[in-house]
Amino acid sequence: MDISTNAAGLKLSSPLLPGSGPLTGDAERILYLARQGLGAIVTKTIAPEAAEVGRPCIAGNRTMIFNSEAWSEHPASQWIGEYLPEVRNQCDTPIIASVGYDDEDLKQMVPQLEPLVAGYEYIPRYVGKDFDEVKRIVAVLRGLTKKPVWVKMNANISDPVGFAASCRESGADGIVAITSLGPNMVIDIEHRRPLIGTADGYAATLCPQNRTTRFRYDTRKKGNLQLNKNLEL
Repeated sequence: MDISTNAAGLKLSSPLLPGSGPLTGDAERILYLARQGLGAIVTKTIAPEAAEVGRPCIAGNRTMIFNSEAWSEHPASQWIGEYLPEVRNQCDTPIIASVGYDDEDLKQMVPQLEPLVAGYEYIPRYVGKDFDEVKRIVAVLRGLTKKPVWVKMNANISDPVGFAASCRESGADGIVAITSLGPNMVIDIEHRRPLIGTADGYAATLCPQNRTTRFRYDTRKKGNLQLNKNLEL
């Protein structure tokens, strides 16, 4: 059965992609997922400096998974000099680089990423509710590449259509809907402490399907932008 599709001009053998996160956090994990027949791989979010991730950073129960992951715990230099070249040498699955966060970060990283990736997911983690700032930074990214650009929508915003419109006006090809929802907290009852190893115990969790569907419907119906559902595998 042919399930190939086209996303912003990028030919994919399958519409199924992993969401940016721990499962795509280094070359070994990316290559494993690529062998499963996914249409493309979205990296864990790359930034110039490595994130300091408290441990444990993932916890779960029967109905939820919580995490306190920030961005990649490996710096951009390691992705550009090691992980992505290794992936490119061993598979031809399109790689979409999830990148953050401000315009100076993008100006530093994107020219070096260009030969290694097929497109970009920009995640406006720290400016996601300031649409003018999102619009400005997306325009910077658009000016750095002719490859597809998707912008990841924050699960906490109140106006998904306004967000999508700002991204479209700056040249984004589509929206990734949506990030994890937080902050939340999950407690270890026996030891009377949070299960997540951050200083405050806060975590995020996968967004409820009905909220994701609502964001997708509003943006597709009123915002007229291509949407990618951020599938967490």
